[in-house]
Amino acid sequence: MVTLEAGEAVFRTGPVVWVGPAGPRPGTLSVTNHALVFEGPIPRPMRAGPWGGRPRTVTLVPGELRIALWRCRTAFTANGPRGPVLEVELLARRLFFRADDVEGWARAINQARATAPPAPEGALTRLGAPSGPVSSAMPRCEFCGHLNAVGSTKCQSCGAPF
Repeated sequence: MVTLEAGEAVFRTGPVVWVGPAGPRPGTLSVTNHALVFEGPIPRPMRAGPWGGRPRTVTLVPGELRIALWRCRTAFTANGPRGPVLEVELLARRLFFRADDVEGWARAINQARATAPPAPEGALTRLGAPSGPVSSAMPRCEFCGHLNAVGSTKCQSCGAPF
């Protein structure tokens, strides 16, 4: 069951398979008035080796990954190798899910996005202007959840760009 924040309500929830670099991951996707929430195997934050760089393996652990709706640009049906998939376009990457009623999921996400709270002040400026002033906030990776050093342009744990 998805953990809700104050004032948050679930619009739609159901089983999906997240299709990505770590392989297919079955879980539950929930669309709330604040976020997309995936419950299932998620990457465990890992530290880089003593010489830095990207970890060679990704360990998946049961958990919950929240993606604020202000980070979602749109959701739509795309053609995948095994039929239609739900494609969710985020600010810096795309997520793909296999699910029943892909069009219904896309509609639910786009409707929730239209009424979602706006981005926190300065968040979009910080994400879109790497040459401008950098906020003092520590960026959290939306892929693995790792908290990174101020001014980082990519995740120190998994290498995903911000």
